[in-house]
Amino acid sequence: PLAPIHLVLLFGCMPQDAPVKMIRLLAGCLGVLIALAAAARLYQLGMENGADLRVYWQAAQDWTQGVSPYLIRPESHGFIFKYPPWILPLLLPLAPLPFHAAQIVWFVLELKALAFSIAWVTRQGARTRPAICVAAMFWWIWAGHFSAGQFSLFLLAAALFAAPRFFRVAFLA
Repeated sequence: PLAPIHLVLLFGCMPQDAPVKMIRLLAGCLGVLIALAAAARLYQLGMENGADLRVYWQAAQDWTQGVSPYLIRPESHGFIFKYPPWILPLLLPLAPLPFHAAQIVWFVLELKALAFSIAWVTRQGARTRPAICVAAMFWWIWAGHFSAGQFSLFLLAAALFAAPRFFRVAFLA
């Protein structure tokens, strides 16, 4: 017998397979909605706080104006630039931006670094769903990281990018 044309066109399958395909489609849509909601929450957290990012941004501004980024100001409330000087050139693109624009750029770069890290693990042989689930279990770490505007996700992504092939194989063996 012929399958109803709407099932074949919609799911590319016979009627007996339609419920499984429908559940997978709905689960995929739910996953996308959860990912978008998580990204929106991370964005909100980053815009509300960003204390560490403000330190990086101020250091880049100071350096371009000929002021020492290590200068301690009373208005900094203890948030001072205490990083090695080689980090300053990496922060220079933030200097000409207003702080809010720098927050948006920083958020996008952090999100890309997180996505790259998850993708790196899957390219090394881990299955995608478990890798995403494990990353989701660390939600509070990511929330704190995005809220403060920390630098460590960039270091993680850079380390994974630069990892030699033998390390990649041994790490996941």
